[in-house]
Amino acid sequence: MEHYSKALGRNFQDDDWLTISEVKEVISANSGRVVGIKTVGSFLRRAKNIHRREVNAQVKLYLYGDIKSATIPDQRGRRLLDDPSPRTLSQREFYERNKERLAQERARKRLAESGK
Repeated sequence: MEHYSKALGRNFQDDDWLTISEVKEVISANSGRVVGIKTVGSFLRRAKNIHRREVNAQVKLYLYGDIKSATIPDQRGRRLLDDPSPRTLSQREFYERNKERLAQERARKRLAESGK
C-alpha cells in the first residue's frame, strides 16, 4: 500500500523518516480505522523492530520502511495464544464456570426480590 506525504508532496519511500503524526496516519490507513496518537505512541514504545532516531528529548522520527505494513488490531487486551498451556486452559474453564455461577446467583436474587 502506498502512503502519500502531504509535507513531501509524494508517496513515502522506505528510507524516509516520519514524525509520530505521520506514523499515526500510516497506521490508521493500514488498520482501516482512526487510531489515536496515544495508542500509536504505546505501540512504538513496545515495538522492537522499528528504527527510531531521536532529534531531541521530545521529537523522535521513525523509519517508514519499518512502519509501512504495521497495523494495530481493534481489540483490547492481549491476544489469545494459539497453543495455550494446560494452566491457561484451566484458568479459562474456571473463569467460565465462575461467570455462569454469578449469573445464576443474580437471577435467583432478582427472582427473590420480585416475589417480595
